[in-house]
Amino acid sequence: MVVGGATEQIRPLLLRQPVLITENPEWEEGIAASLRAGLRTITEFSRQIENVIFTLCDQPFLNTSVLSTLIHARAQQGKPIVAARYGGQAGATALVHRQAFQFIGSSNRRSRRPPLDQCL
Repeated sequence: MVVGGATEQIRPLLLRQPVLITENPEWEEGIAASLRAGLRTITEFSRQIENVIFTLCDQPFLNTSVLSTLIHARAQQGKPIVAARYGGQAGATALVHRQAFQFIGSSNRRSRRPPLDQCL
């Protein structure tokens, strides 16, 4: 889990949960900065991870069906990134395969939006 502006309030709530927590000191830069922070932590934690699903904490209609759809789409299409679409643009929730980790990790630091559309 990537935390940013409310780290001091959120971290104590997660201490006993089975989650990997990373702090994003650049949280004001937007979601792209959180993706970079998350990927940095994931790749340091394990070099064996093949896919990562990124989602936002404020998605009340997110369920296992959405996640299953992403996993199935990745298996069928073979694309490095599959993502939900909103108004024709890719966004959260997204499944990112290892082959796109470096691309997202080195994305434009000035961009508030992650570069998901470039890999779809």
